[in-house]
Amino acid sequence: MHGLTYFLPSQALAEVRLLWPDSESLLEDLASHPHVIVGELEPADASAVARRFDAGETFDVLAGWVSHACRTRR
Repeated sequence: MHGLTYFLPSQALAEVRLLWPDSESLLEDLASHPHVIVGELEPADASAVARRFDAGETFDVLAGWVSHACRTRR
């Protein structure tokens, strides 16, 4: 992760906690790393991700968010 900053959607953390409850200490380490930013989706962004799910007939929260972030990168 040298020289890069990563955005981690809070929904991704919630999904991992649900699927792997024993991973909490690893998630805390990841979220507290100085090059990781944990954030929420704004309603408009969440809606755009949902439209991409519908268009692609898929449901992968992290992949959908990453796709949206790449398409809207400024």
